[in-house]
Amino acid sequence: MHDEPVDLDARRGRAGLIETENRRKSLHDRGAEKAANEAGHAAVDEADDLAEATGSWVSAADKARHLLRQYARTREGRIPAQSRMIERTLNDLSVLIDTARKEAQEAGKEGED
Repeated sequence: MHDEPVDLDARRGRAGLIETENRRKSLHDRGAEKAANEAGHAAVDEADDLAEATGSWVSAADKARHLLRQYARTREGRIPAQSRMIERTLNDLSVLIDTARKEAQEAGKEGED
């Protein structure tokens, strides 16, 4: 018994190879189209989420962090000076958000006493 894979394409005639290649291309195209549609829907959903009004500065800071991370992935965002400024701003926003959340938790605990 052999465990080696069988090359089915080598056993097909010219017409069979053409049909198989067309099926593969069709499946690949449909997969690529589906992925593009899903990515497009995700981008629309994300844009809708970001466009909604925020209820607090913490929520606004979260959106700003998200946008800065996206910008950091661009060619301009990878310029060393820009990259350093983005990193520092993201760190500052994280500290501010963490502090605000801790203060909110502590205020909630004090209200329970």
